[in-house]
Amino acid sequence: MKKFLSLFALLAGFANAHANLVFSDGFTYPDGNLVGAPGSPWVAHDAPANLPVQVISGQARIAASNSSAQDINTSLLPGGPFTSAGTTTALYVGFTVRFTALPNTSGSYFAHFNTSGNLRCRIWASTANAAAGTFRLGLGNASASTAASGQLANDL
Repeated sequence: MKKFLSLFALLAGFANAHANLVFSDGFTYPDGNLVGAPGSPWVAHDAPANLPVQVISGQARIAASNSSAQDINTSLLPGGPFTSAGTTTALYVGFTVRFTALPNTSGSYFAHFNTSGNLRCRIWASTANAAAGTFRLGLGNASASTAASGQLANDL
């Protein structure tokens, strides 16, 4: 579940680096499907909508972390693309996530950046290598990443 999402771009190719808020969403849409909600910038891509992302009381809820869950993204981020000759751009994202059940061993990613079809910084949850009753998060920076890619050693 994502309650609040913010995306920052840090432009570090200049003598005076600065950060700009690129996108922020408090999920203030009416309860129901996030995609197609009045004023929602979110669109579906690349996965079936058997289990659509829902807005419930100002929170975005992902019904399941498997291939049946809807994959969504914002259609366009203002100011993109975020790379150009001679500059370095770092994107930062922050959100609150609450799991209501443990993921499975192979896990699934629940957030990522999509750069021209390349899924970057996939954030995974899985029970692989975790103590019984806990799970771990992992970060993978390629479309072929898995739950073991960049897995953090903290049991949650």
